[in-house]
Amino acid sequence: MSKKTNQLSKSKFWFGELGVDIGFAFFVGQSGDNQSHAHWAHQCIVRLEQPFTLFSAGVSIQGEAIFVPAGVEHRLVAPQHLSLFFDPTTTMATALCEHLEDPHSIQALPRKLTDFFRGLSALEDSSNNLHQHCQDFFKHHRTAAKSDPRLQIILQKIHQEINTENSKRSELAQQIALSDSRFSHWFREQTGMPLRSYRKWLRLIVALETILDGSTAIDAAHAAGFSDQAHFSRTFLAMFGVTPHSLLSHLVRKA
Repeated sequence: MSKKTNQLSKSKFWFGELGVDIGFAFFVGQSGDNQSHAHWAHQCIVRLEQPFTLFSAGVSIQGEAIFVPAGVEHRLVAPQHLSLFFDPTTTMATALCEHLEDPHSIQALPRKLTDFFRGLSALEDSSNNLHQHCQDFFKHHRTAAKSDPRLQIILQKIHQEINTENSKRSELAQQIALSDSRFSHWFREQTGMPLRSYRKWLRLIVALETILDGSTAIDAAHAAGFSDQAHFSRTFLAMFGVTPHSLLSHLVRKA
């Protein structure tokens, strides 16, 4: 390991490139300090240089390519690596999970996926077209999994309300003819997460994009519907394990 890489591995800051899109994000670079956290996206971590170490539930795991399910607490110590984040409500995430033995637990990625993801980092256009490459791959490898058609109705409504006042849970339940309590169980069965957590995750992504577009953390917090910057920072830390400044100040945004 070079002296420069050694210094980066001890840095509180993250260095590299970050891309954020609807339902998908990626990071390629060097991890900085982070505490145990759980985000509402499936994460695929792929080694590009030395093996990385993942800490979860008191266990440390070294690997070349690992899948971390949405909602599972973990901490990452990694040199140069690629991380891909898949919103679990998307068809692409469904296709990804169909390649896994158990999409609810941390595990090594199958060789087929490992080779595909690692190959993306070698493409000249990977930073600008990585999302499209993933869509193309999973479109051709997806099996015929069926999802409840009512979910798309609810997700469309939730996405439309990200920057506005949210419908009450009871109003969403009425839209698909479910009771309030049954809707809560149904939404978690379909997505793997509570409605409130998913909405908070979407607002966090909006704030993240707003900062990457050049806005201050305060403006981003308000734009995404957080009550104040402190609320935004607490949520960011809980879901990413870092402060917005530590993660974003040394990153380059990619499309």
